[in-house]
Amino acid sequence: MFSIFVVLLLTVEGFSPSSQRWTSSSFRLASGQDSFAETISQSSPLSTKLRLIPPHLRKITSKIAIPASLVSGWMLTPGNALTGVIGAGLAGTAGAYGKTKFDDATRSAAKGTIALLLRDRGIDDVTSAAIDEIQADFGFVSDDLVDDFEEIKSDIYKEFLLSILKQPSAKAGDHKELQKMAGILSLNNLALGSVHYEAATLVYKNHVLWTSSADLEDENSADRKAVDRMIYLSDRVFKLGGETDEAYRYEMGRISRVFGVTPDAVSHRTLTVAKPFYAKALQSTKNKLADPNSSISSEMLLRARNQLGIDDTDAAKMHMETFTSCIKDLLGEDKKFVADASETLSKLKGVLGLGSVESEACLESQTANLYKSAVGDILSAACGESPNLSSLVGQLAVRQNELLMSGANSEAVMKSCIMRTLNEAFDEGCLFARVNNVKGGVEAMKKLINVKTCVHKLLEKMLVDNKDDDREYDVDEDSEPTLSLEETYFGGGVGVSSSPSGGSGSNVKERQRLYQYFLNDLLEQSENNLNDEGKGLLEELQGLLGVSKFEANLVSRDTCGPMIRAKLDEVVSGGDRDAKSLKKAKKAISDLAVNLQVPLDVVEDFKKTIYREKLEAGGEEAGEGKVLSESVCDDLVLLKDFLDVSEEVSSPMHARVCGPSFKQSVVDAMATEGVIGVEARAELEKLRTRLMLSEEDGKRLFNSAYSSKIVPMVASLVEEVERKQEEQRKINAGEEPEEKEMGIKAEKDLLGECLGLVKFFDANDLGVKTQIGTEKVERTVMVEKEKEEEGEEEEEEAAGSGGNYLEELNKPKKKGRKSKKQKEEEEEAKLAAEKPSEPAPEMVESTVVEEVPVYSYEYPVTAMKIGGCDEKQAETLFRQFVVGGFSERGPKAKDYEDNSEKFGSILGFDKKKMASITKSIGGAIYENYITQAMTDKNELDNQDMMMLAQIQSKLRMPEETSEKLLLETQKMLLNRQLERIFTAGKKITSDMVKSVREQAAGMEIDFAKNLGITPERLERMLQIEIEAGITDGSIAPGDEGGEIIQEITASLGVKVERAQELVEKLIIGKSKKLIQNINSDVMRGNDLRAIEDLHILVSFLRFVDCASEDFNVAEGMLSPIEAETICNVYEAAPSSEVDGVERLRDALIIGAKK
Repeated sequence: MFSIFVVLLLTVEGFSPSSQRWTSSSFRLASGQDSFAETISQSSPLSTKLRLIPPHLRKITSKIAIPASLVSGWMLTPGNALTGVIGAGLAGTAGAYGKTKFDDATRSAAKGTIALLLRDRGIDDVTSAAIDEIQADFGFVSDDLVDDFEEIKSDIYKEFLLSILKQPSAKAGDHKELQKMAGILSLNNLALGSVHYEAATLVYKNHVLWTSSADLEDENSADRKAVDRMIYLSDRVFKLGGETDEAYRYEMGRISRVFGVTPDAVSHRTLTVAKPFYAKALQSTKNKLADPNSSISSEMLLRARNQLGIDDTDAAKMHMETFTSCIKDLLGEDKKFVADASETLSKLKGVLGLGSVESEACLESQTANLYKSAVGDILSAACGESPNLSSLVGQLAVRQNELLMSGANSEAVMKSCIMRTLNEAFDEGCLFARVNNVKGGVEAMKKLINVKTCVHKLLEKMLVDNKDDDREYDVDEDSEPTLSLEETYFGGGVGVSSSPSGGSGSNVKERQRLYQYFLNDLLEQSENNLNDEGKGLLEELQGLLGVSKFEANLVSRDTCGPMIRAKLDEVVSGGDRDAKSLKKAKKAISDLAVNLQVPLDVVEDFKKTIYREKLEAGGEEAGEGKVLSESVCDDLVLLKDFLDVSEEVSSPMHARVCGPSFKQSVVDAMATEGVIGVEARAELEKLRTRLMLSEEDGKRLFNSAYSSKIVPMVASLVEEVERKQEEQRKINAGEEPEEKEMGIKAEKDLLGECLGLVKFFDANDLGVKTQIGTEKVERTVMVEKEKEEEGEEEEEEAAGSGGNYLEELNKPKKKGRKSKKQKEEEEEAKLAAEKPSEPAPEMVESTVVEEVPVYSYEYPVTAMKIGGCDEKQAETLFRQFVVGGFSERGPKAKDYEDNSEKFGSILGFDKKKMASITKSIGGAIYENYITQAMTDKNELDNQDMMMLAQIQSKLRMPEETSEKLLLETQKMLLNRQLERIFTAGKKITSDMVKSVREQAAGMEIDFAKNLGITPERLERMLQIEIEAGITDGSIAPGDEGGEIIQEITASLGVKVERAQELVEKLIIGKSKKLIQNINSDVMRGNDLRAIEDLHILVSFLRFVDCASEDFNVAEGMLSPIEAETICNVYEAAPSSEVDGVERLRDALIIGAKK
């Protein structure tokens, strides 16, 4: 029945395969055609037949089983003949095609249909709409079948890609065909990435897996090319397909990992494929230059680069290679450019986008050697006999134009050729110098100078004839050699570009030797009297050889120096030493040095050497440690003037030769006391002047001599202080200190010896005293007491100090021989004494403020600097001196105080270091004193502050330092007490808290700001003290109790609001705990202990409104009976109070009912 239905349906529709009208196009794919033919040929018979079923019947048959005879019969029908269909249907075999097999055949048929369409029409004539029509015709429209059709399209693309890769050679349009195919098949970037990855795995299996490493590394092997093309096509499809950078890196990363290629190597692989295509484009561009009708532009090349993926760097290299190739073609066999070559190159330069630097470099690479050959011939001719310079310059200009040489390039070539010509003569001279052939070397240098002269004339002619030269040279009308010309063509000297000679730094010995040969020859020819011409030749050769000024000086010193030295020795050793003869000889030697071009510094070195030798000879003559004689010193004065030896030069010499003897003289002058008197110092100053020692050297030698005395003094101090420290250590350890021989232990006055060191420095004026400012100090003086008004009674007798003052005035004078005037004065005094005298005025103490200068002391010699002690030992000595001075109560105390800063400076400390040490000492003293003073009081009183002021004064500490030490010490003491409090745990008492709180308040120290105490700890302190106060009754409701709480709150730095919260929590918490304890005692019958707690509870309840509904301290803790019982116990006690009973009933009974 179904067979007849199908046949009738076919008849009605009148369908035939020709109704599809898919005509074959004349276009054939260049690369992927075989893939479509292969897809079509691989279709199954069912899919091939199913491809010819009309779309509307295919939709029906896709849902049911179809008799095989019907399908086969219809497929064999030529045209639309109904009878053929019926006959074939009746003659068909039994059986039917199942739906699954039919679906597979449908997919295959759809894929074959797409392949057939692409093969017959070509990708240019197929649109995505035609593919969509095939998708609809074959029924791939439901959601579950759309993905199947996407796979079919991906397979078509993959087979097309693999077919392209099978082609023997790559084509520039391969990636464009892939782009078109992706557009026809409507494949998105994600699908393309997957297809290319699958294709890469197939390429790997076919071309990498079983291929040797050698073949894969060979860029010309077929397998390597297949891999490179796969990478290249993927790169182009992803780049040109609009992938984001992140997506591109991901997709290319997957493909590169398949082949084991690093991301950096991917660019090389793609360039390997793309470069030949772009090279063909560049070759085509170069070939079209000759065609005037051709339209080539840089934009066309840019589009080609973008399509092929050639970056700017690689493109620039290829452009330069193309430009160089064009230059070679235009030069031709005769090695000169044709007439329009410049225009052609200019046009190509614009198309290729080359800059002037790049184009000039390409042109120079092909023309420089040609131009060098021409320049070499011109230079050879210029150095010949009677050269025609005008003709040579013209030939050079013609050749420059033929080769299109720019001015800069021609100049560089000219310089190179000139240096090569000069180097030939130089190399010849080097050969002679290596074998010490003086004559040959001199001739070679003359030849070198001649070559330079001839070349110089040629260059001058070129500059004069080339009026239109765009370069500027400093040349005058007579074409004299100029500095600019020298710098341009002859700068640097010969040997710079010469291969045999190497660089300018090589052959140094040969250069100097050739220079010396030439100098000796000039001296020989001029009888040691160089004229201007000889000097000019020598200077020119120095420049050509690249001999530096220093090297020329060395040669002049070795060659001409002996002549100057001989003349100087002759004068110095001669007997004629009068001023006139010395002046004449001095001028003669100076003129000789100028003529021989001996450098001034060389002559100065000779003079210094001679003076030093004479000075050392005088020292040897006097003997070691002895002073130079006066005659030797006078002779040195004349010699110093003749040789022009400056003080700067002679001072170090005299210090080295005469210094030891002068130092010994200073040591001898110190004798045993170590103090040099005024007369001795004057004699030493005369000796210093005679020995021509500078003031600076004299001071240095004085200090060195003093150091020899100071070192043992300091060593003795160090030894003594270390001995005392060791004794103290043994005493502390319970050991017996060692005694000296015979049981006698010699004690030294350490402070006295330290003070003696200061006196030694003062006596020898070793310190530099500098006033750095002034300060105001208070001083106590005795003044006459003012007379009181009449009628007032005198309250006091004359002060004791006033009596002392009078006694001092009336002390008897020492007896001795009296003068006439003294006798007359005594007689007058005796007569006056007989007369009644007025009572002596009453004297009292008065404090005055005076402004006194402040000095700083600097010592060029210090204990540490001269090695008398190290820094640690010096600090120990200074501490001992300061502490000893502070502890001293005798008459020497002021001496120690006044000289402490001097002593520190003598040891080698600056003010900052001394202040630091003094501060540490003061801190220890302050700590000890304040600790003792605060034992039985909370704050320092006036007497304590006066004592601290005395300590400050004795230690000479600034007021700022003293105040800081006081604050730090107080803080330290409070911190110690707080640490003891907080480490006590449950043993903390209110007395401990109150004591430290009151001390902090007295010291005006803030717990949080100054001591860093946390708010939690401060709140705990507040609760402890308030709880204890309420418990013992010292804090009760009312003004007095409120003031106490406010005082505690303020001194601890707790905010009022927070304090209220803490007190409320304290009352509630304490009350609950007491209620619990009281209830427990009452239940056990322990009423007496309960009454004690009840009194405390009542004290806490007095701070709250017990009748308030918000106060529910007993809620949930007591039953009404228990509450009533507790209240009765309290009421029965003899010490109970009516107010307490009421508060208890309100808090307990009412609270229990809640």
